[in-house]
Parts: sequence; structure tokens; C-alpha cells
Amino acid sequence: MIQLKKIKKYIKKDFDLLLKNVQAVRPLDDKFEISFKFADLGQKDKVDALIEVITEQVKSVPGRYLYIFEAKRGVNSSQIFKSYEKTKKQKPQIALARINKVDSKLSNVLYVGSSKTLVSRMRQHFGLGPQKTYALHMSQWAKSLQGSFCIRLICFDQNIDDDVLQVIEDMYSKILCPIFGRRGSL
Repeated sequence: MIQLKKIKKYIKKDFDLLLKNVQAVRPLDDKFEISFKFADLGQKDKVDALIEVITEQVKSVPGRYLYIFEAKRGVNSSQIFKSYEKTKKQKPQIALARINKVDSKLSNVLYVGSSKTLVSRMRQHFGLGPQKTYALHMSQWAKSLQGSFCIRLICFDQNIDDDVLQVIEDMYSKILCPIFGRRGSL
């Protein structure tokens, strides 16, 4: 049987390497941000146009993306919670992202995530993907909200290590306290 002392040695070695790799990472692009009205989530042509803009970004800067959804002017977190919880009760068949209870009621950040297939993941968050996939499904609950939200994209090299990207995503999530989603697996 392996002793705890040996396990701790392996953990330290793995964490030291992970820290070194995280410190070496530089984003390829961190300037992309697009705003969108919540009310426009109910208009497929406008959602399709937003997806096309994101698709063009991914084509122009290919890589692995970290993304942040953030509510802007005209809406507060209590309105967001109310609309989300109402939809969660009325439409239990939709796999809505979990609600974070810790500090998220003070946050205007809706979600922090990353994806190898960004455009597909955005479609899911807008409510255009499978209902059984955990996502924001914003067209189901947010189109009645006033105001707007923005999506910020941070692009990393396509070959970034999964654990390194997960640590970066987790730290963004810890610092920004998003209202929805779960922390990663590290």
C-alpha cells in the first residue's frame, strides 16, 4: 500500500509542474468583447448574427477559448435569479446550469467557461443546443430581461494543456464569482 507521505510527494511534483506551465501561458488574444440585448435572445435572426460574429472570431484567431458572460446595464442579479428560478421550475426538462450560492448574488458575471468547440458551446448557452446539455439556455429565461450582457473571449494556443486551462478557468471563476455554473475538476 502506498503511504500518504509518498502521495504528498507526487502531489507536490504535479502541482509544481502545473504551476510552471500556468506561469508560462500567454493568451493569443484577450481583446474580443461583444454586447447583446437580453430581449434579442428571442429573435433567432439576431442570435444567428451573434453566433456568426463569434464564428468569425474563432476563424480569425483559432485556439482554445475561455469565455465570460457578464450582465451589463439595466438588469440586476435579483432579476436574473427570479427569471432563472422560474424557468427552472416551469421547464425541468431543460438542463440549466447550477446556481452558485456563494457571493454570486453580488456579482454581475453570469458564467465563466472554456471550450474546445466554442461556437457549439455558445449555441448551447443561447438555448439552441440540446436541452439535456447543461448550459445557460438563455433564450428560455433571459429574453424578458431589460438591459444587455457581454461576452468576453480569451484565446489560448490550441495545444494548451487541459489541466492548465482548467486552473485558469477555475481562478477566473473564483475571482469573478459567477452566478451560474460549476467550478472545474481540479
